[in-house]
Amino acid sequence: AGLPFLDLPISEGAAAEIAPPQPVLPPADPQEQALWAAVQELDTVGAYAAYLGRYPDGPNAAEARARRDAIQSDPIEQTRRAEEALSLTRDQRREIQRDLSLLDFNPRGIDGLFGPGSRGAITAWQEANGYTGTGFVTGEQLAALSDMADRRAAELEEEARLRAEQQEREDRAFWQATGQGSDEAGLRAYLGRYPDGVFSDLATERLAAIEAAAQEAAAAEDRAAWQAAEGVNTVAGYRDYLQRFPEGAFAGVAAARIEELEGADRDAQIIAQLEAREAALGLAPVTRQLIEQRLAGLDLNPGRVDGTFDDDTRRALRRYQQARNLQVTGYLDQATVVRLMADAVGTILR
Repeated sequence: AGLPFLDLPISEGAAAEIAPPQPVLPPADPQEQALWAAVQELDTVGAYAAYLGRYPDGPNAAEARARRDAIQSDPIEQTRRAEEALSLTRDQRREIQRDLSLLDFNPRGIDGLFGPGSRGAITAWQEANGYTGTGFVTGEQLAALSDMADRRAAELEEEARLRAEQQEREDRAFWQATGQGSDEAGLRAYLGRYPDGVFSDLATERLAAIEAAAQEAAAAEDRAAWQAAEGVNTVAGYRDYLQRFPEGAFAGVAAARIEELEGADRDAQIIAQLEAREAALGLAPVTRQLIEQRLAGLDLNPGRVDGTFDDDTRRALRRYQQARNLQVTGYLDQATVVRLMADAVGTILR
């Protein structure tokens, strides 16, 4: 009883260890395998639900439930998938960026590319309107955003119409107060305040006629000095004329030219910046033509609709910007393009 019994090695007659029997697995179902492969590729809540509805106890049921629950518990993942399912084109993404801009959610560019700026703007809009801020849009949210932007565009246009009416009343009142263009001083005062005003073309024509009449009536010496000043067309040249003829026939014109030239020097750098900002928008020729058509449709007289922005186009842009309380430059920036294209391009795309 005190002796241990030790297993003999197989070489000395011990029996070999017998492995336990393996369970017999049912044969694989080709249809189940094909469905599971498709479900994995789709990777959506609906796809996993369809699999579980057909194979509630299938070999991949546990993983299907886990993936379904993971997607349902992550709102960002849900909206990302919802946006992906919309298959948005680049133009549709531009429209979303325009709508966000109209509603004062800055996407940092209207280029049809959803980077951090666009995702941040979408998140801010969602949180401001009772949605979970995910940065991705669903079809329902896209419809709501579009409706809100349309309403805001209509409100802004109405505000612009009222502002334009008020500005025109003030314009006409100032024209009356300065003598309705009856003398040179009144004409220059009017153009100084309203260079693109209701009567700006008429005032410019009358000033030209006054200058022509003054040249005819001027003495030969005065005329010669003025022609010399015009020939050099510099501040120094006009000041030299005024020093010689402080009461000359062209004294008023010389003073105005000095102011124009000095203003041009001051504004040269600003204009270069405005041109660079407009160029950075990268507007296609067809878009530039749409902008001119929009201005023409508002009776702002942008000149020929050819995609080339000339003096008439710049004046029309200034009038448009002034009526809508935008920065009045005569050049395009993102805010002006958003307002101009809100109806024109937005309607076409939708």
